[in-house]
Amino acid sequence: MAVNASRAQLEKLDADIGVEAAKLTLAKEEFERTSQATSQRALSEIDLIRARQQHQAQQATLAAVTAQKRVVAAELAQREAELAAAKENLRLRISDAKILAEAKAAVNLAKAARDEAALRLSRMEVRAATAGVVMQRHVTPGSKVMLAADDMLSASVVHLREYRTRKTEKADPAFRHPDRPS
Repeated sequence: MAVNASRAQLEKLDADIGVEAAKLTLAKEEFERTSQATSQRALSEIDLIRARQQHQAQQATLAAVTAQKRVVAAELAQREAELAAAKENLRLRISDAKILAEAKAAVNLAKAARDEAALRLSRMEVRAATAGVVMQRHVTPGSKVMLAADDMLSASVVHLREYRTRKTEKADPAFRHPDRPS
């Protein structure tokens, strides 16, 4: 927006320079006429001084407007450079945001894979309801277990002999541990 305003101001100054140059041409012609008329004694010295001052003032005005045009042109160049830098910065930010979004998506995928692996692992662990010694294994490790209505052993994967700790041995003196001689 500031770039467009500077361009408009620069165009206005170009028009102002044209106007001031035309006024300078008129002032110069007036000064030359007054100078000739003064040399022929048709006009007084005061008229010549006024025409000279008006010509010099118009030269100064044209020089000021021309200098102002150079300043505005420099400001326009600076604003265009800032605009180009801002566009490049925005382009870089967009690519950085894209990279960040891709990284976040990869992290979320990794977390989902981790959670799925933890769930599968928790489902693969077999725990007995009681402590005991495996007496017979009905399936091999890695096999899938399916319930069958006609097979009673389909619901069990091992046959356990109940195992009691020393605490239970003291409570039940009739229990004999399978690994210890009596």
